[in-house]
Amino acid sequence: MKNYWIFTLLLLAFAISGCKDDTPDVPANPAFNMNFHATYNGEHVVKFKAYDYDTMSVKWTRFNLYVSDIVLLKGAEEVPFSEIAYLNFTPDNASDNDSKTVNLRSTEIPAGDYTGIRIGFGVKPELNAKKPADYPTDHPLYNESEFWPGWSSYIFSKVEGSADTDKNGTNDLDLVYHTGGNQTYKVFTFNHPFTVGAEGGDMHISLDLKKLFTFDGQLFDIVAVPSSSHGQSGIDLMETLQDNYDNAVVFE
Repeated sequence: MKNYWIFTLLLLAFAISGCKDDTPDVPANPAFNMNFHATYNGEHVVKFKAYDYDTMSVKWTRFNLYVSDIVLLKGAEEVPFSEIAYLNFTPDNASDNDSKTVNLRSTEIPAGDYTGIRIGFGVKPELNAKKPADYPTDHPLYNESEFWPGWSSYIFSKVEGSADTDKNGTNDLDLVYHTGGNQTYKVFTFNHPFTVGAEGGDMHISLDLKKLFTFDGQLFDIVAVPSSSHGQSGIDLMETLQDNYDNAVVFE
């Protein structure tokens, strides 16, 4: 009788295994990750580290920005990815000076081949028309430190640091580049083919500060043009920098 029951259990186990679906498991919500990095001349940014800047050296201490309406492109088809995101590469509460990778994640991106991506740099006008108190506490725009009442605008980006203008070991020039205001909001389309697989995928985008400050092959003159000017020259400079995010984007 004992052998009979053992034989019966073996037959049952074989029957169950024979009915198993051989179709590979596919995640119910495959994730597509967009990872943003801060770099300088292709090198990962570290706060307070000296980087060559023409005949000078610079140290970066802050780099953050808003991006709006990130859209993935499949030819003429547009697939929304993110309406608004805050990329803070240098958070104040970080445990070290390494700039941080900022990950944006979506589980609503269809698999397939894509031809490019469109990104708005700054806060798009419809969102910029509101104030932090108008947003829920978990919203990227519920951040009073990134809103400037004098501009009636969010601060689209902050790049801060200092320069050692004669490389004598002492940083003698403060660098404060803030942008904001609807007129400085810029949208760029990048032709960058990529594929989202059945299980999602990853994209890596670097924002290179050296490229951001390079115009027609020449580094911006950080000595001749005051960085923190809020007059008309400051507005012109803000637009100039915002226009150059097209140049600063590097796909890895």
